[in-house]
Amino acid sequence: MEARAGIEPACKDLQSSASPLRHRASTRCCVVAGLCCHVANMSTRLNFDKLRLAGHESRAKAGAVDWLYCQNKTALPEEILLQDQGAVVSEHQFESMRAAMVSNQLRTTAVSDPRIVGAMKSVAREDFVPEERRALAYVDVATPLGGGRSLNPPMVTGRLLTEAQVRESDHVLVIGAATGYAAALLAGLAAQIVAVEENDALAAAAITNLKPLGNVSVVKADLAAGAARKGPYDLIVIDGLVDHIPEPLAKQLKEGGRIVAALREGGVSRLVRGVKVGGAISSRPVVDAEAVPLPGFDAPKGFQF
Repeated sequence: MEARAGIEPACKDLQSSASPLRHRASTRCCVVAGLCCHVANMSTRLNFDKLRLAGHESRAKAGAVDWLYCQNKTALPEEILLQDQGAVVSEHQFESMRAAMVSNQLRTTAVSDPRIVGAMKSVAREDFVPEERRALAYVDVATPLGGGRSLNPPMVTGRLLTEAQVRESDHVLVIGAATGYAAALLAGLAAQIVAVEENDALAAAAITNLKPLGNVSVVKADLAAGAARKGPYDLIVIDGLVDHIPEPLAKQLKEGGRIVAALREGGVSRLVRGVKVGGAISSRPVVDAEAVPLPGFDAPKGFQF
């Protein structure tokens, strides 16, 4: 199997005649700790012990954090992530991870706006996750933050911002600020950002993380309530999965304004884009993608979006 750019040396290591993994059939390529692990069937659980027995233990522990790409988009088992989440990573490695994220997670999923791509390549996502999970900041799955909350996978946030068509003059409301990652991305793209978070610990983290940015303010409030006093807004970004968009939140969007979110429809997480026309939001589906759930958005009985 031909290796992807940026991981070719690691892939060649495992493809060498000395590797017991060389002759696996129907392989897929995943980067774990800078080494390319070939497995016959990614739907089965990968036994991390086999990697150690194959002689890659030191590399797996030293850099078992470059898992940035799975060709068939299948997540690796949780036990592998847990074993590697405490690995120490250099700034150079983080930069390489961001570049790989752009190439393998964003550009392959229609995150093509050069401004969004540029922001996600420059903003250090590892600064917005718990210390013990920094090594896994660029894995293409949700990153747990504690308190039942998680950071959306990079692709989900990137696709939402791409569909939002952010303008330099926009006054933006971010719902579900968490630790501030999406707000930090938007800070370099729009005029003013208001980031709403209801969890005390996450709001405190967002305030700390976003303090250096002069055009972002963090509001501690119920997510579904928004921040009406600072509105109305040209753009509302709901950075997570909700069952519906509450009327009080919809009212904070300007006429002609845009809103992007992940909506649960028939049990499916679906990214959507809406525009407010005549006082009502008209939306269209974008793509099905797993987003992290946000609290406080349960649909009223009998509600239909």
